[in-house]
Amino acid sequence: MPTFHKNSLGKFRLAGLEPNVAGVEREGEHLVSELSQLFCVEQEARGASMEAFQLLSREEREQEKLQEELEKARLENEKLQSELQRTSERAKEAQLKAEELGEWMEKMREDMSKTQKQQMDSVYGEIAQLLTAQQELREQLASAQDQQLQQTTTMTAMSTRLRTVRQLSLSLSLSLSLSLIYLSIRNSV
Repeated sequence: MPTFHKNSLGKFRLAGLEPNVAGVEREGEHLVSELSQLFCVEQEARGASMEAFQLLSREEREQEKLQEELEKARLENEKLQSELQRTSERAKEAQLKAEELGEWMEKMREDMSKTQKQQMDSVYGEIAQLLTAQQELREQLASAQDQQLQQTTTMTAMSTRLRTVRQLSLSLSLSLSLSLIYLSIRNSV
């Protein structure tokens, strides 16, 4: 035999019942009964595995889709911000290392022989490579900043569009409500 959960929905006034019906009490001139909702415990797991049913209008679905896109864009923006920060830190570190190495090498070159100067020239080649890598990091940083700006612009445009869709949805709901009220008044006359 199945086991049930009982969920109280509260007390409500009832019309059309005889006063001697079981579970119904009298409150003033109204009959009052507590209404309950029953859930089968065995079916609870089945219900939890199902996705909630939603009846959404086309505008609400568009709003939901725009909201999801906006969230994706926000997450992408955060990711780009993080990458931008890391790239900026690496570029600063590379620049500091290159400057320190350049200064040290200049001092050493002044005190070197011809063989040592040749070795120093090879080290200068390595420094040139470091400077090239630094320039590439700067370009990547600039590219990441451009992407961030584009993401921000896209997010702003999507937010504006979402607000517009919400306003249209509210306006449509209001118009529909007024039409229904008008029709019910017209039908009652």
